[in-house]
This record gives sequence, C-alpha cells and structure tokens, in this order.
Amino acid sequence: MHRGGGSSPMMSSTTLLQEQYAEVLLRFRRRALPLTAAIEELTRLARRSSVLDDSELQSLLSRIDHAHSGGTLKTHTAGPWTGAPTGRAIAERFGVGKVKLRDVRDAYYTLHLGLPPFNADETVPAPSPITTMRAKMG
Repeated sequence: MHRGGGSSPMMSSTTLLQEQYAEVLLRFRRRALPLTAAIEELTRLARRSSVLDDSELQSLLSRIDHAHSGGTLKTHTAGPWTGAPTGRAIAERFGVGKVKLRDVRDAYYTLHLGLPPFNADETVPAPSPITTMRAKMG
C-alpha cells in the first residue's frame, strides 16, 4: 500500500489515521456504509489515537501482514471475512490486549485486506508469559 503525500518533498506523508478516515468516507460515498455507521466508525477512529499511536499501529500491521502472508495465523472460515485473521489469533500471537485489539484488527482488515471492519469485539485470552515474551520479540 502506497503511503505518500505527493511528489513534493515538502508535503508530509499521510498518517494511518487519515487513511482510515478516508477509507470510511469512501465506503460511505459508495453507499456501502450507512450514515449512522459512518459516524460511529469516525467517532471510534477519533478515540484511537488516545489508545494506539500510528507508529505502534504500523509496526503491528506489518507484523500481522507478514504472519498472515506466511499462513501462520488462524483465520475466519465463513462470511465476508473468510481468510482474514481472527482477532483472537492476533491477540495471542502479538500480545495485543482487549483495549487495542479491535482497533488493530479493524485497521488490518480495512487498510491491508480491503474488507469492512469486523464491527464486534472478540474474546481475548488472558496474556500468558510466553505470549507476552513472543510479542516483544517480534
């Protein structure tokens, strides 16, 4: 996915949050998202930066994409998210807690897979010492 601010070196690059806002607005414009759902998603995104900054999210998205491409994450087996990694798999593999999980998972679905957000919380196991250590090691 190209992230750039244009051809001018003086222009700043687009942030993940800006990309997420744009993705929601595009789905709304294409009539793939009702106004109330768009407002809910935009509100949720506005709160994301207080829980998860762009650099941490970018790091997680890269690691998830690598693991997903390698086929090492459990995926959904039915519905529109078939083949997408489950939130539980992301939580277990990368030590993402319940507070951040939905934001991380939905950012991966929308920005990397072109899917709509899952729009639901998934159960997250309590982190084990091994999971925490594995997440820190990358």
